[in-house]
Amino acid sequence: MKNILFLSFFLCVLPLCGCDDGVKVEESCGDGFVDPGEECDGDNLQEQTCASLGHYNQVGTLRCLPTCMYDLAECAGRCGDNTVDAEDGEQCDGENMNGQTCQNQGFTGGTMSCTAGCRFDTSGCESACGNGHLEPGEECDDQARENGDGCSADCLVEPGWDCNGDVPPVCTTSCGDGIAAGNEHCDGEDLRGYNCQTWNGISYYGGSLTCTQDCQIDDTSCQDSGWCGDGLVQGGGVEACDEEDFGGATCENLGFHPGTLQCLGDCQTIDTQFCGGSCGDGVAQLSYETCDGADLHFDLNGDGLPDDCTDFGYYEGGLGCDTDCQTPLLSGCSLSCGDGVISSAYGEECEAGNVGGVTCTSLGYASGTLACGDDCRFDGGCIPWVGVVAGLGHTCALSGEGAVYCWGDNSSGQLGVGTTVDSTTPVPVLGLPAGITGLTAGGRHTCAFTGTGVVRCWGANEYGQLGDGTFVQRSSPVALAGEPVMDYYLTVSAGLNHTCADTVGGVVYCWGRNHLGQLGNGSNTASATAVQVSGILMLASGVASGGDYSCVKRFVTVNNANEVLCWGDNSQGQLGNGTQTPSNVPVTVTGLSDSATQVVAGDDFACAAQAHVPNHKFSCWGYFLMDGIYVVQTSAQNVLVGATHSYAGTSGPASRFVFMSLRNLSTSSVEIQTLGDNAYHQASPANMPEIVIPTHQPSMDGFVSFAAGAEHACGIAADGTLWCWGRNNKGQLGDSNTSIVAENPLQVLFQ
Repeated sequence: MKNILFLSFFLCVLPLCGCDDGVKVEESCGDGFVDPGEECDGDNLQEQTCASLGHYNQVGTLRCLPTCMYDLAECAGRCGDNTVDAEDGEQCDGENMNGQTCQNQGFTGGTMSCTAGCRFDTSGCESACGNGHLEPGEECDDQARENGDGCSADCLVEPGWDCNGDVPPVCTTSCGDGIAAGNEHCDGEDLRGYNCQTWNGISYYGGSLTCTQDCQIDDTSCQDSGWCGDGLVQGGGVEACDEEDFGGATCENLGFHPGTLQCLGDCQTIDTQFCGGSCGDGVAQLSYETCDGADLHFDLNGDGLPDDCTDFGYYEGGLGCDTDCQTPLLSGCSLSCGDGVISSAYGEECEAGNVGGVTCTSLGYASGTLACGDDCRFDGGCIPWVGVVAGLGHTCALSGEGAVYCWGDNSSGQLGVGTTVDSTTPVPVLGLPAGITGLTAGGRHTCAFTGTGVVRCWGANEYGQLGDGTFVQRSSPVALAGEPVMDYYLTVSAGLNHTCADTVGGVVYCWGRNHLGQLGNGSNTASATAVQVSGILMLASGVASGGDYSCVKRFVTVNNANEVLCWGDNSQGQLGNGTQTPSNVPVTVTGLSDSATQVVAGDDFACAAQAHVPNHKFSCWGYFLMDGIYVVQTSAQNVLVGATHSYAGTSGPASRFVFMSLRNLSTSSVEIQTLGDNAYHQASPANMPEIVIPTHQPSMDGFVSFAAGAEHACGIAADGTLWCWGRNNKGQLGDSNTSIVAENPLQVLFQ
């Protein structure tokens, strides 16, 4: 390797290693080559001179400094070197303004700059035209800065004016110079652009303006041609009228009723609006017409309001006016009662002979033939529901014709249809006598009775609660084994597993289960036939049977008031006698201060409505909600007290809730309140397990009677339709299914 390096060095010192004279291999100032960063090098000036570099001394000698930069000493200055060369005509150079500003150049303010030619640029300077000083660029300054006074708003002398050099100047016009200026209306041929149509705001029909020697406009020729407003109708179709001149036209000869013509401002139109008008002008002249076109003033019914299609029995459309301007046209009206088309959108339910396929049963009534009234609404013919009762899981209803239908649980034959198959829709109970006026439902049995004391019962009978002398379950109605002698039943009330009835004579009978004394006959033995309740010989009425007990109100002559007697189970204080001991004979309810008008029995509580001035009362005892909690009350406690309402209630032998009806004594309006269990919304739509205090239920205010089951309820509306709500596990709501819990009332529809 050392031998190779030595050989290379040896070769390079030989003449063969010499370089070409024209090739430069290193940058060096002074080598005659202008390298990057050098302006020149020695005598190499790159062909530049003082003149080519823009310097003022164009005959000076340009040299190259040892630093390879130009030596400009003999070239003098140039524009752009930021040095003001005044001797060469520069005013400024770059940012160097040579101490000058807009102000010392005679301007008021602003910013002066330097042009590329080193001259002052005063475009950014400001003159204060109107300051009373004559400044550069101003021909005058009268402090006004307004046009039209000789010195313009830009401080320039206006055409047609002469201004002296005073400040402020005196400016004058010269009439006759051919330029209209100042107060001159015109000057020679200069009419300031006016003609007969634009001069002095009057549009003359012809003529020409001229200018007088004193520079005033002469419009005589214009006036001779006339104008709109001169009070004279210009003929030849130029004007139709002018002021009070109508060219002979009147309201009458123009086809109108008498009145006053007016000429519109354009003198082209005669205004007839103050004429008496005419039939066909679209405006009803009420002295002669009741309508005209769309201007209608019909009031044929005299109610003081404009008639429309509805006043003529139609629902839609608009009235028209006949050609006599007197008679209404009904061709634009449509849809009416009697046209054969049921217009349900306008409240029609039917048309004569056409009830749209609707039947009484499809409307929720038991039977009847639907009729159509003259007002195209259903007009009676349907038989309303007059009674409804509910047991543990079944419901029965009574129609106005005395027909009975039942639905729901039928495990014990309590539907009375001859089978024990449940039904989710109402089915008729067959084999009942005519004249049924009342129903009652126990836990799993049902009874119906007439106004003459005939009683039929069906359903569970393991305790003899049907009263037919047997303990055999019946799926069809059976008669009682015996009835009172010389008396007949007035009210029948079924308890959970027993039944009681009061008679016209005021005596009470019971039959069925008796393990807790619920028959009230002094024993605890069940009976399949009616036995008389002990100690009640007369004056009893309104018997109500609960879970395993019964109550009745009895008139006490000495007090001239009704007391309440109860017997049977008392484990929850439901006898109200201050104890919790059962009693197989009637005991008196304590805590009732006034005469009872009604007794209501639930599962294990009872209530009584009391009438007394000034306050009416609704009191309860047994196991019920008091002040928000379930308690046992062994004597009657007031639930509602008030002077403005009377009270009534509804419950059932399987129920732990009560409906309370509050009737306003002044208006007769009714408000429904509820209290008690609500696990299945049987007492309220509210999502609450219990209604802990008496609470208004607006959705129930329209019902006139109620039925309370164990976990469902029903009501009859004022129109006689039937509705149910609550639990539906057995089809007890009658809506054809068992899958829902109804928070709000569902209408029971009969097929």
